[in-house]
Amino acid sequence: MLAKFVAWFKKHFTHSSTGGGGTVTQPDGTVVDIPETANVKGTKVALVLGHSFTGPDKGATGNGTNEVAYNSAVMDLVKAELGDLVSVVKGSSSVDAAIKAKALSPDIVIQMHLNAYNGTAKGCEVLVVKGDSKSYPLAEKFAKEFTDAFSNVPMRRFSDQGKKILSSNDRGVTSLITSGSVKKVLVEPFFIDNSANFVPKEEYAKFLIKFIRSLL
Repeated sequence: MLAKFVAWFKKHFTHSSTGGGGTVTQPDGTVVDIPETANVKGTKVALVLGHSFTGPDKGATGNGTNEVAYNSAVMDLVKAELGDLVSVVKGSSSVDAAIKAKALSPDIVIQMHLNAYNGTAKGCEVLVVKGDSKSYPLAEKFAKEFTDAFSNVPMRRFSDQGKKILSSNDRGVTSLITSGSVKKVLVEPFFIDNSANFVPKEEYAKFLIKFIRSLL
């Protein structure tokens, strides 16, 4: 299916892009090149990579990977399945990617991150901007459905139904605000440095595909 999508992709998309490309390894071990992601303006959902796809800031590390490598691979798997139903945006920073995503005029922005702390911390939380009440149900939906799907991931202890409200000076608020007035969340579904809390990227991609389809 992946190879068929790539062939269709190359045939139908020739305009400028905001994605990062990469490769995806299929179950049989075949490595398929994913071209730099061409996005269609006006798609309902934009997946935005946190940290830097092109620079040194790769985010949290753990279990043999890092935040950018893991989330980038997950995003490519989702794009390969959903095609132009979703935009995948990668940049030099979270803010850069958010600016690129805003230019695509999506209805919903999901900024992709992972958590890390001390190797034992665990849980899912979804960050939203204080006062952005239209995004609260999206945050709660993601947190509930993710923790229902993965029994090894509870909701974070101090979250409000899985969501964490960001004030003006909090980490992550700038890139979320940059996304504009759309529904927008920053997801931190688990702790990458806790092997007991870890979710394989293929399983996370399957979850996101199902979750995004429920939003369409």
